Amino acid sequence: MITAQDINNIIGITESYMLPNELLYLIFSERKNEIFEQFLALENDLSFDWFTDYFQENHSNREAMMQDFTPRELTEILPRLSSGYTKVLDVCAGTGGLSIGAWSVNHDATFVCEELSGRALPLLLFNMAIRNVNGYILHKDVLSGEIQAVYRLTKGESHSELERVDEVPEIDGFDLVITNPPYSLKHEWQQVPPYMADYGTPPTKAADYAFILYGLSRMATTGMLCAILPHGVLFRAQREAEIRQKLIQENRLESVIGLPDKLFLNTDIPICIIVLSNGTENTLFIDASKEYLKESKKNRLRAEDVAKITDTFRKKATVPKYSKLVNMAEIESNDYNCNIPRYVDTFEKKPLPDIGQVTENLIRIDKEIRKTELELAKALEEMVGSEEDTALIRKYIRHLRKGGEKYEQITFNL
Repeated sequence: MITAQDINNIIGITESYMLPNELLYLIFSERKNEIFEQFLALENDLSFDWFTDYFQENHSNREAMMQDFTPRELTEILPRLSSGYTKVLDVCAGTGGLSIGAWSVNHDATFVCEELSGRALPLLLFNMAIRNVNGYILHKDVLSGEIQAVYRLTKGESHSELERVDEVPEIDGFDLVITNPPYSLKHEWQQVPPYMADYGTPPTKAADYAFILYGLSRMATTGMLCAILPHGVLFRAQREAEIRQKLIQENRLESVIGLPDKLFLNTDIPICIIVLSNGTENTLFIDASKEYLKESKKNRLRAEDVAKITDTFRKKATVPKYSKLVNMAEIESNDYNCNIPRYVDTFEKKPLPDIGQVTENLIRIDKEIRKTELELAKALEEMVGSEEDTALIRKYIRHLRKGGEKYEQITFNL
């Protein structure tokens, strides 16, 4: 496993903050292939993003951009929910974790990655080029539509050729749209983007549905959108409820998959995967929140957990206490609230306790109380005070002794 120190040594930096600028310079220099080969000499497993933890710990902007980069197991799930794809759009791509997961399934797919963070962009370019990907990377604010730069990747013998270009690629009709956008990002809508015309704008306090609607506008009729989002998108009211209702009525909500909390480095909130497509008559709800491996302060999905999620999704299977295939009428009866517990009952009825054991425990506790009362009575005998106080103490001692002595004569045979 390549380490942060390995990365710094290859790039030739002493401090992590220097990485984005230096890496951007190197991948457009004559040393690009040399740098790639040095990395590959230390790590040749290209199925995951080597930079996720490095970038997140040193460069992510939680306060302004709400950046949390996708754990490896989630990058494996999303592309496996699709039945096949040749064109992939990664919205809010970060350093490319989701695209790498999709590339691992299909090396020949064309990728378009869109990312706003200037510090994440060099690592995204690196990750796509070292894997010899064909496509484009856009330095783009998805919500405003502003594009700062466009980079073209052309597949070569071993690594992609990189060049900055002026034209924006006219590519739409993506078979697979993937996104792990910043959660509940605040955004003021100056005007309604065309892709929201039929739905209206999301609330300014949470732009989650904006990323969904944008992705849908770029998706092929037969394509699929997979988004990792907070559970709030499933049940929040007002504008989001209106958007959610329309998507369901249009038969677009294919699946809702609940995942464990504490999967991410910087947030403990539970998240879900929303799968959208066209012409889906039923919605599969999966509650995978209770099946994971706990590691220190984080939770992790195991290989068997990932396999169970993808297998259940593909089969559209109803599994007791895990998944349920639900028709629109049932969702409508819940006022289009898609909170998973409304559809998947995971309640485990606890067995009734043994009545004999319960009675025995109560007797034991009662005996301990009586014993304490007798000890208190004995201690009170040594107390002295005024005549009035002494009379009151003596009365209380008689009360304690009467109860205690009476109880000591009782035995139980259960």
